[in-house]
Amino acid sequence: MRRIGKVPKEQVAVFANFLRSRGLEVAIRHGDQDDVELWAEDEDKIDAAKDSLQVYLADPTAEQFQRLPTIAPTVKKTNSRYIDVRTQIFHRPALKAITTALIAISVLVFIARQALPSLDALLIYSAYAQPLFKEIRAGEVWRLLTPIFLHFNLLHIIFSMLWLHVLGSQLEQREGGKYLLLLVVAIGIISNTCQYLMAASIFGGFSGVVYGLLGYVWIMGKFKPRSGYILDNFTLGFMLVWLFMGIIGMVGNIASAAHVFGFISGVVWGLIVSDQLVMRRNNRRTSTRDKF
Repeated sequence: MRRIGKVPKEQVAVFANFLRSRGLEVAIRHGDQDDVELWAEDEDKIDAAKDSLQVYLADPTAEQFQRLPTIAPTVKKTNSRYIDVRTQIFHRPALKAITTALIAISVLVFIARQALPSLDALLIYSAYAQPLFKEIRAGEVWRLLTPIFLHFNLLHIIFSMLWLHVLGSQLEQREGGKYLLLLVVAIGIISNTCQYLMAASIFGGFSGVVYGLLGYVWIMGKFKPRSGYILDNFTLGFMLVWLFMGIIGMVGNIASAAHVFGFISGVVWGLIVSDQLVMRRNNRRTSTRDKF
């Protein structure tokens, strides 16, 4: 989905009606107090729509905008379809039940840790590098997931919860709460386990899962555009640069393995859901048969 431009609130109905008469469905997103933004999915007509907008803003009374059949503009909620941290942080999509619950649990654990430092011992993955998985093999299987709720300072939890809000709310709105929860649990276990195996130390945070959600959204938007996910290049680039900085140690002691394998997990999940793995395998088989 791409942005056409801003239109004064009192004039949006006329111009949206004009675009619809030309076969272009538009979505309306509230922007400034006196303006609204128009967005559209039809890439082939975006440039023409922008040109028409310039003409309209120059002379809203022009005849071509007045003599039109009355077509009520379709207003779509675009918050579930465009993931751009620069707009989603300030336009804030409504929190969904699972996303809200995950944020609430993380915040409550963060507060509880201040009064009960011993809580960490119950939630960390393991206190032992050897033997591997000592507590988990003893039946404490919750440790596979619970490190995602541990945050060690205020900046850590703010960063994680902000991205969980942006990505989690969008995913839950598109796929439902059960699907989001399944993703969180699967990616959380994978990212935690990889971090433990590669650097057996005390770690925690939701960022491994956040990177998994990011990878999933990116792949779905790239290979299955009808899913409604579009991740802008700025957001993706920012997160990947941050990931790289963590790997080379520029941002302190962070769980880089959890970030990397969380991201990989989300990418693979997206490839499976978007049927890219099946398509690539079939293409290889076809190519092999053609050689013979």
